[in-house]
Amino acid sequence: MARFEALLQARQLERARAAQVEMAKALPEHPQTRFAAAQLTLSQGQRAQAREQVGLAMRGQPDQPRMLLVAGIIELRDGKLGQAEAFFAKASRLVPSDATARLLHARSTLALGQPAKTLSSLQPLLDRENVPLAALTLAGRAHLLLGQAGAAHQRFEQARQRRPENSLLRTASAVAQRPAKRVARVSSSAAGTGRSARVGEKACGAFMAAELAASGGQRQGARGPSTLE
Repeated sequence: MARFEALLQARQLERARAAQVEMAKALPEHPQTRFAAAQLTLSQGQRAQAREQVGLAMRGQPDQPRMLLVAGIIELRDGKLGQAEAFFAKASRLVPSDATARLLHARSTLALGQPAKTLSSLQPLLDRENVPLAALTLAGRAHLLLGQAGAAHQRFEQARQRRPENSLLRTASAVAQRPAKRVARVSSSAAGTGRSARVGEKACGAFMAAELAASGGQRQGARGPSTLE
């Protein structure tokens, strides 16, 4: 399995496929053999077949974090956010220190419109000395959805300082300051109306590209379970 994973990480798909064939000859019904087949199938964009294969693999190893992450990625790509979130949440519980699981869980909760849950999932990463850039930008987006423009600016500014050459992060940091006074006014004069959250939600779309750009350093790690993001 280790050789297969290394080949898949290197995007040497033909050699990875040959390695999976060898696995299938030796242990055709082993969960890891089925999991390898699922990853190859997913690399070809065949999500329905990959879902079936990873489901079979998880019958034998239901608490295997990597399988849970791949299952979640499949659901995420199919727009089944609730199911994706459940898989990512379980993986995070099984391996609390795993950054990939937490980042994927944060992405899914943010897509579900649950920014408080996003921040909760990200907190262990935000407490690290070397915070993943994707965690900073996801946190910034979550703060915006909560109407917390000041906190959003702080997170985007942290990311910008790490990647000063990144124009998207510079834009995100600057734009996050703009609704800050508006949010403060809304919070004091229209508390409870939900308007501050709408301000953040409207601004949030401007930062999605920045989050993707910032996560460039994490994407290789995030591919770990599937090598397919």
